[in-house]
Amino acid sequence: MAHKSSISLHEYSVENSFDLGPRNHNIRSEETLSGSRAPGTISISLALFEKLTQQRSLDDHHSAKPGNPTPVALLGNLLSLTPLACDLMGWRASGGHAYASTTVYMFMGGLLMIIGSIMEWYMGNTFSFVVFAALGGFWLSFGTSLIPWFYAAAAYSKTGSHAEGSGLPAFQSGTAFFLLFMGVLSFVFLVCSLRTNIVLVVVFLTLTVAFPMLAGADWQLSQQNVLLALDLQKIAAAFLFVTSIAGWYAFVGSMLQTLDFPFDLPMGDLHIIPSGTDLRKLKGGEV
Repeated sequence: MAHKSSISLHEYSVENSFDLGPRNHNIRSEETLSGSRAPGTISISLALFEKLTQQRSLDDHHSAKPGNPTPVALLGNLLSLTPLACDLMGWRASGGHAYASTTVYMFMGGLLMIIGSIMEWYMGNTFSFVVFAALGGFWLSFGTSLIPWFYAAAAYSKTGSHAEGSGLPAFQSGTAFFLLFMGVLSFVFLVCSLRTNIVLVVVFLTLTVAFPMLAGADWQLSQQNVLLALDLQKIAAAFLFVTSIAGWYAFVGSMLQTLDFPFDLPMGDLHIIPSGTDLRKLKGGEV
């Protein structure tokens, strides 16, 4: 982040009005300024004054803090994940492989999380950048797989039908592998989150369970074990709903901090766990 300039214009005293003489434009600005100089002040040229003013303006512009992108990314994830969890559990006669929220997955989950990840990268927050980019990519991949003209499921159908291809074992098994390795990625995030806070641990713990459960549901569905597949899907959806609750809690806490409320929601700070740098210093005998 750019540092503030050490130059202060208050160190100089210059007349507020610059009477350069409308009838004689050849008068030097230094002479005009020095002619009306107050005791104890110094004289500077108009060019130098303008240069200092412009430099101060640029320094103020570069030192302005960018907005916090975390709430935007959380919002996109929550408005995609929470309806999906409710849909997979079949609440209020929902279902249909969550096709109803296809555009939500792409433009709320995918787009907002990718924007948030880029901003986190800009601010130097590597962990947040990687997490938001991974989840944003997941939502875009999931959303586009539900759109027929992306030909993800239709490629498995001899007639080119999206509906037919999505019900074939080959497509269901292939989708399951993607979900399984999303669970592996969530486990990596879970391990890394052990030095952040308890809320993030809950988020990645539930995702680590939910993704393999969804993979298992697809594999069972490909073997025509429909009842077992539905049970696994509902269990996974329940874990995703817990993920959503933790996410909404983090979102509210982030918004309260953004508006400088006089209180914060406790996140369960886990920074008490020593870092690798601290352990290396202790091992090397450094103070």
